[in-house]
Amino acid sequence: MHRALRACREKGLSIKATTNYFAKTFERKISGDCKLWRFRLVFSSEMEVELARHIIQMQERFYGMTPTDVRKLAFDFAEQQHVNHPFDASKKVAGEDWLNGFLK
Repeated sequence: MHRALRACREKGLSIKATTNYFAKTFERKISGDCKLWRFRLVFSSEMEVELARHIIQMQERFYGMTPTDVRKLAFDFAEQQHVNHPFDASKKVAGEDWLNGFLK
């Protein structure tokens, strides 16, 4: 954002030109594996759908899952799929931030 403002002011670019340039740069960055702010994706969309389906199936079988159960399941799923993750290996659970993002 700061670079975009600086380019607009110092180089005299129009707002539209600046927006187009930095939108393309942003699209390039998010199309690869990158961190946005301090968060990064742990699972792909397909993996999240698979995890959500499993949780729903468990609920349909009257096996209620607490938030801690879901966090443990996510950790186990990440380990099983050999996904690089930032989860707590000593407690073997996903973080609360991950759970909040998953539930949205």
